[in-house]
Amino acid sequence: MVFNNTFIGKVGNVNTPTSQSSDDVTEIESIAPGETFEHDGPVLVKKTIGKGAIVKIKNGGITVQGSVDDDVKITVKDTSTSDSITISGANSIISGNNMVIINGTIISGNNVQVNNSFSNAAENDQIPRGITLHEQVGDNVTLVSDKDIELKKDAGATLKAESDRGFESLSLGDNSSVQAQRDIIIDGKAGENTQLTSGRSIEVGLMLSGSSANAGRNFEAECVENSTINAGRNAEISKIMGTSYVNAGRNVESDQADETASISAGRKKEIGSVSAPTPKSGKKQNPGFIY
Repeated sequence: MVFNNTFIGKVGNVNTPTSQSSDDVTEIESIAPGETFEHDGPVLVKKTIGKGAIVKIKNGGITVQGSVDDDVKITVKDTSTSDSITISGANSIISGNNMVIINGTIISGNNVQVNNSFSNAAENDQIPRGITLHEQVGDNVTLVSDKDIELKKDAGATLKAESDRGFESLSLGDNSSVQAQRDIIIDGKAGENTQLTSGRSIEVGLMLSGSSANAGRNFEAECVENSTINAGRNAEISKIMGTSYVNAGRNVESDQADETASISAGRKKEIGSVSAPTPKSGKKQNPGFIY
């Protein structure tokens, strides 16, 4: 079925758009459990996405104001042909889509207006871009986007997320995996056995046991426990616990580290204090701290 460029893959479970704004944002109430929803252009879901639903968005993004249930898969992909943009020097040149602008003056182009800004290229916050989820995210959810992914509340266990830009979440459940070409920001905890891979920097509150983080640039955390951290540049961690391994191409800074942790830096290590961890038995563990 085709309705306003909205494609519904499950017969008998048709989810027709409730409205479509002047910015071509399609608004729908919800996506039913098990439904396959495909659309070309940005989409706003006012309520929930049901368990096991598959969502595919082309040339836009999706914002979900309600919760996302277990086993949901959301993919956002720009399939349109776009020309490259080159910016260089004080005399910037921007070209693309048959448009050339030099120092704010249009040399050539179609339907382009410039008023101290590039109005055609400016992003409108009201238009969904990438994946934005406002409420709770269930277990075993998969998110793939060529733009940013933002989870404003907690994610359940076994989240799998891939972003060609950045990723942000309040927290992650156990056994989650996040890959982003830009920054990864986790305001709270990353659950046990979680893997974070960023082309730029990673910020996380707490990394629980068995987790790993690989940052192309910097890594920052309040606490890591029994986890592996690699940073291309600097690692700044308030507390390094247990048998954690921390390696940075430049500097490592920590207020406190257990002596069972392993820490290495290409340039400088600054550790405020080193202490022996105390397990539940009350006995000290064998030292293995490298400093």
